[in-house]
Amino acid sequence: MNTEKNQANKQLVWDYWAQLKPANRASLATIIEQHATANATWTGPAPIDSLDGAEAVAGTYWEPLFNALPDLTHDITIFFGGASNGRADGSPDGREWVCGLGNLTGTFTNDWLTIPANGQRVTLRWSEFCRIEDGKIADTYVLLDIPDL
Repeated sequence: MNTEKNQANKQLVWDYWAQLKPANRASLATIIEQHATANATWTGPAPIDSLDGAEAVAGTYWEPLFNALPDLTHDITIFFGGASNGRADGSPDGREWVCGLGNLTGTFTNDWLTIPANGQRVTLRWSEFCRIEDGKIADTYVLLDIPDL
């Protein structure tokens, strides 16, 4: 994959993450639709598991998270992209990825995933892996350090 394409992929995901914030709650599904393919999948931790489509991701993941942490910030510590060497022999599989990790921070004001709110500022470590296809996010894999929360 050439550098220009890799940079475009990273810009796509950077812009997407920058727009996912509590102030944009009313337009979450639209933001997701603008950055993802029509049949994009989202896979995260239990009990959320797998979601298909912008409405499901907005309503099942982002809305409850923003409800629990209404002042949530999405801090990025590491951010990178490139082509994967996903085959068993180490040869390229042609898939393009953009990945990042960091902290989600906010005041835990409402229960989330049956975890009782404590009214305190909390930090939730996260990582996200986005597979890019034709300039859009096709698959997203999210890891959250829920046990630490």
